[in-house]
Amino acid sequence: MTRIQFSESYAFTTPQSIADYYMAYMCRLGHEEVHVMMLDTKQHMISECLLTKGTVNASLIAPREIFIQALKAGAVSIVLVHNHPSGDDTPSREDLAAEKVRSAGELIGIRLIDHIIIGSGHFTSLCGSWNH
Repeated sequence: MTRIQFSESYAFTTPQSIADYYMAYMCRLGHEEVHVMMLDTKQHMISECLLTKGTVNASLIAPREIFIQALKAGAVSIVLVHNHPSGDDTPSREDLAAEKVRSAGELIGIRLIDHIIIGSGHFTSLCGSWNH
């Protein structure tokens, strides 16, 4: 399973652009994965990282682990992306706890732009902070 190709100059500026990048790969997984995209000031991807692989219905990650990766990469902003193996992109109670990540990022100067849940052919954008 591969992701769509993009050029280094491609800016990820909408939830749809993020979903398009991950959809083909993540919607077919039989387990949950949490990825973080690390972006520069123009929202070009610096790097991405698989933070954790979970079970069929859970994956745990602490804000600390997210921002260790973002700081190493020199990211200005991040986007969290994870899948629901059930195919249903409806946010769970745990998914809605992204506020802890947003608050931690504000303290260190790395903005959480969005948290996207990939379902089966569709997605949900939880944050939608796409203001530049």
